[in-house]
Amino acid sequence: MGLVIFKRCNNIDEALITVSALEAGGFHPSYQNYNHAHIAYLQMIAFEGLIVQIPSQEFIDARQWLAHIQSKPITDYDPLPKRKYGMWK
Repeated sequence: MGLVIFKRCNNIDEALITVSALEAGGFHPSYQNYNHAHIAYLQMIAFEGLIVQIPSQEFIDARQWLAHIQSKPITDYDPLPKRKYGMWK
């Protein structure tokens, strides 16, 4: 069981969302260069971005999981009701 590179992210937010989506799916991701990204954000590109790694046997299932998540529209939100006479009272 070795770790393989799942994704390289040049944005901290993208890396954290990817890792949390994989953890929600039951996978075991990890990321490299996380401390460098927070200390020296602009030097993150020199370290090849934030590298998201995953165990090699989970790679194909993780790709399918992220594709499944991205293909579904978000429908479980609660929008604010429209007011009859404007936004402020």
